[in-house]
Amino acid sequence: MGSAQVLRDGSSQLIGPIDDALLDDAIVDPEQRAALRSLGMRWVMVVPLVAGPRILGVINFVNSESGRRFTHADLELAEELGRRAGSAVENARLYHERSHIAATLQRGLLPDELPLIPGLRLASLYRPAGEENLVGGDFYDAFETPDGWMLLVGDVTGRGAEAAALTGQARHTLRTAGMLLADPAAAFEQLNQSLAHRAELTPCTVALIHVAPDARSAEILCAGHPQPLLVRGGEVRPVGRFGPMLGAWTDAHWNPERVALEPGDVLVAFSDGVTDTVGADGRFGEERLLAALRGVTDAAAAIATIDNALNAFQSGEQADDTAVLALDIPSA
Repeated sequence: MGSAQVLRDGSSQLIGPIDDALLDDAIVDPEQRAALRSLGMRWVMVVPLVAGPRILGVINFVNSESGRRFTHADLELAEELGRRAGSAVENARLYHERSHIAATLQRGLLPDELPLIPGLRLASLYRPAGEENLVGGDFYDAFETPDGWMLLVGDVTGRGAEAAALTGQARHTLRTAGMLLADPAAAFEQLNQSLAHRAELTPCTVALIHVAPDARSAEILCAGHPQPLLVRGGEVRPVGRFGPMLGAWTDAHWNPERVALEPGDVLVAFSDGVTDTVGADGRFGEERLLAALRGVTDAAAAIATIDNALNAFQSGEQADDTAVLALDIPSA
């Protein structure tokens, strides 16, 4: 009888009045019997905690000092509480499970730790919009190719789960194509064809930096994306050639611009989540970004400067994902 029986078959129990004779018959262990007798129990209801056909547990209702008798109406109310509590427990379990699955999948979409590149130093900033998001529509990556290193920052259409899924496709397509072909334009071509043949229009913008093996030059091209910024001698200027966004036209082409890199240079690629950050005075904008980066001397300082500037400027909740990837050429 009691909780064990209710847990086995799901049938509620109304027990009482409870006296010494009932306790003597039901409880074999004298110590346990004495403990229960000290509670002064008079009536007990034991009802299942249910979620649909599943029995999750039991709830015990006990009357002691008051001497009040539980009735069948009380039992019906207790059973309804058991059903509602069981439904709440099951919903919480399902929410936890789905949240765990979502977090696990999102972590799988996050880029690996930044690699160590001879002759370069890297730093990054990643701020997905939304409290529950680990990854959004902006992304960055850095990986080795047969002819140097590729660094990229991109932005896909939308927000939330749909954008995160497209982010994974875009980043992994560019990584695979870049590692196999070692050609920025060819990597863009592979992703462009993949996106252009989707049922719905899903354009993507990317800024790609292909650093030569000796880290003294880089090819830079932009597919509908803000140009990276080169900081040299404290001054800031955009670099890289514009081209069409990815996924919009199957016959699109991209031509890189080769930029010489010198010791002390800092190169910053960023998504438009930086310039579109909303504050009390409107958008953060490119002019504020240029002003913030003037005089920075390394990648880590560039990232810290942008992060601090956005945090100070932003008003309200973050409206868009943000991704920034910076590199510098250490001075001799």
